[in-house]
Amino acid sequence: TAFRFLDLTQKAIYKEKATNTNVYNIYGIILAIMSGILQYAQTKMMMPPKKMPQVEGTKEDDLTNAMNAQMLYILPIMTIWMGLSFPIGLTLYWIISSILSIIQQAIILQSDKNNKNKENKIIDIQKSN
Repeated sequence: TAFRFLDLTQKAIYKEKATNTNVYNIYGIILAIMSGILQYAQTKMMMPPKKMPQVEGTKEDDLTNAMNAQMLYILPIMTIWMGLSFPIGLTLYWIISSILSIIQQAIILQSDKNNKNKENKIIDIQKSN
């Protein structure tokens, strides 16, 4: 038992053998939905920014864009489904991993933005001289 109320070995939805009824663990369902939401946020952050539409696009670019759009929605749904099917401990692991990945990606994106601003200032200074 974690946090004195969460049994990490139980599934979010499981069949009780004695009465042959489905048992719904509200904590497991909430954690599964949270992991899906965090998976969506993580995938959205890692997608490249949309560029200006080009006159001529290659089939590879179109295919990549279509795959990214599908992954944006399919991965969170799969994560929720697996979170409901596997023990709660695994879902909690996915949540913690996603939170750390989102923080890491935010730091990287911020430092990349700062580096681009510095490069633009250097270029402006060089042009003025």
